[in-house]
Amino acid sequence: GSDYTVGYPPVVDVMLNAADLNEIKRLSNLLTNTTTYISIGMNATQDVAVFPNPLVYTGALKVSIFTQDVTLPRLLAFNINLTSAEIVLFFDETMATGTFLPSLFTLQSSQGLLQSVQNYTLQSTVVGSVGNAPIVTLTIQSGDLNALKL
Repeated sequence: GSDYTVGYPPVVDVMLNAADLNEIKRLSNLLTNTTTYISIGMNATQDVAVFPNPLVYTGALKVSIFTQDVTLPRLLAFNINLTSAEIVLFFDETMATGTFLPSLFTLQSSQGLLQSVQNYTLQSTVVGSVGNAPIVTLTIQSGDLNALKL
């Protein structure tokens, strides 16, 4: 017989779609460098033998390399409804709604610098969304609502 040595184990990259990635990020305590494991069901895959063999279930396996999310989020769009007193923000990834500071949000009349356009910085608006999500709703309180309607 002959010996066969694999220098590196076979690697399969699994690409997560945006919905799965956002759901994983929403569950903020799920993934850390010490608490991340994967469990793969027995029939999830098989080898390439002439008579395919199913994966042997070995239980949850701890992550070997863990890379934190360092992608900066981007605001993709927003809607404002003065009748329902809401601002809905659409981001490209899941946001931690508990970290929002609406008092740092400024609505303005154009893309120009704040000094050259009409603007209003929110003062009493609060976060209406609960939990982490890529879509965040702000509830415009009466003080801000009256100022915006002028």
